[in-house]
Amino acid sequence: MTPAEAAAAARPRVEGEREREILEAALDVLADVGYDRLTMDAVASAARASKATLYRRWETKASLV
Repeated sequence: MTPAEAAAAARPRVEGEREREILEAALDVLADVGYDRLTMDAVASAARASKATLYRRWETKASLV
């Protein structure tokens, strides 16, 4: 088992928890840099998620914020 698999097994996610974490990260980035400079890369990094995770849930920056 890889460390990532072990971490995932140790703490099951509550439904909607990941979305909440990403939205909180998006708000933090938005407050720091503003809408024009906000990027999906920056939100993904702040949320410790991949861009693919964001794009599966929100197709655009506008739909995220």
